[in-house]
Parts: sequence; C-alpha cells; structure tokens
Amino acid sequence: MHHTNYCSKSLARVALIAVGALPLYPQEITLASSPTQFGMIGLAAGQTLRLSVVAFPPTPVAPPCIAQLSFANSAGGAVGPGKVVNLNPGQGDFLDLNANALVSQFGQRAEIRPVVTLLPSPAGGPSACQAASELFDNFSGFSLLLVPGTTAFPPAPIFGLQGVALGQLLRLNVVALPTNPCMAQLSFVDKQGNPAGPAPKTVNLSAGQADHLDVSGASLVAQFGQRAEVRPAVAMLPGAAASGCAATAETYDPFAGRTWAWIPPGPSE
Repeated sequence: MHHTNYCSKSLARVALIAVGALPLYPQEITLASSPTQFGMIGLAAGQTLRLSVVAFPPTPVAPPCIAQLSFANSAGGAVGPGKVVNLNPGQGDFLDLNANALVSQFGQRAEIRPVVTLLPSPAGGPSACQAASELFDNFSGFSLLLVPGTTAFPPAPIFGLQGVALGQLLRLNVVALPTNPCMAQLSFVDKQGNPAGPAPKTVNLSAGQADHLDVSGASLVAQFGQRAEVRPAVAMLPGAAASGCAATAETYDPFAGRTWAWIPPGPSE
C-alpha cells in the first residue's frame, strides 16, 4: 500500500517536471467587447474634439487594434475626417475634428458622436481597442473634457441630480446606437420628482440618429448665482429595443456654445 502510494507520488513529480520542461505558449485570451462606444458630445467654435485609441491590453500576446476612426452628426451622417489605424499592443493614435469646420459663427454648437469601427485582424480574430474622446481649446491647448469609451450603455439610463444656473442650459442627449432604434420620452424632474422645465419630448430615432431636450437655467432660477438641481429622465417606450438609446447629459453656455460638463448615465441596476 505504501509502496504504491510512493510510486504514484513519484510519477506525479516526474509528470510535473516534464510539463515544466515543455515550451510555454500563451493561453487564449478571451476579451470583452472593446470600450469604443460614445454618446453625443457638443463642441463650439474654437474647440477641437479628439478621438484617440490604444491597442489594449498592452501585452505582446494581445490582439492588435485595427479600426476606422470617424465622427457622425445628429442625423447619423459622417462629418469631418476619417482614418484607419493599425496598432500593435501598447501603441496609440488619434483623429481630430475642429469645430471651426462645422459652425459658421461664435455661439453655435455641433453635436457630434465619435465613432470607432473595429476591423478584423488579417491574422484572424477580433481587434482589441480602448478609446477615449477629448475636447480641448484650440488657442490654449487646454483639455476641457475627457470622455472614456464604454462597452455598452445601460438599457434604462438613470441620471443623478445636476445643477444648472442662470446663463446655462442642461441638455439631455440620446442617440440610437447602430442596429438599434431608440424610442423614448425625454424630460426633466426636480429633487422631489416633479416635472421641471419644458414639456416631455418623445423621440423615435433610427440607428445613428440623435435628438435632445434642453432646460434653461433662466426658467428655473430668478437671479445670477442661484442654482437649480434637476434630473434628466429617459423613459423607454413600449417596443423600444433594450439598450437602444445611448443617453448623455451636458451643461453648456448658450452665449459661447461651450460645454462645461458632460455626464454619462449610471447603471440601471
């Protein structure tokens, strides 16, 4: 009995040594969907929206990042330049969209969605990219916003309270992500859950299309320096595709058209 047990243990040790002597090959890496999805981002004259990607994770055994970078407007049409990138793990690249090419005068805004279209690797398998969008001032070069890409938007967007003051507007954006329509009701409520601002707005968007609803600080407060806390609300309508609407909110200055804050929704659960 003891002899058999000893032989079994010896054979196990030999097997482990043999396995350890074999050349090591990387195991297959199962990657989640790349974080490359974006909602709408507003920009004004004198600003540039930069879409950047990196091949991620930055390890030698990770897939490359092969993708087409572009921008889309609220109608879902392509605007500005486009670019194809082919990046090895750890490498990065970017594409810029200057708002001066989209707006004709001071104070105008353009709502833009950064688009990353993943392309298959020539070696087979998917690309692995991590994306981010950055809004910066053309004159100073200062960064104003940094928006990370996401793998998905919550099917039932939930926002917290957001402050809006006299001289500002709070915009609730929704866009129908590719292959999904977006059917929803947009509105704002106060801290008690009561309707605030404009009447609710119903949107029925095809894939790639976007729309918005604004609430003005002037309609909520009486004088400069006062603030109102309101919550953007998105109610999915019957028949709407789950996760069909990508919702974001932004506070902007209607005089200059510049975005001051950009907020994604929280999880639905």
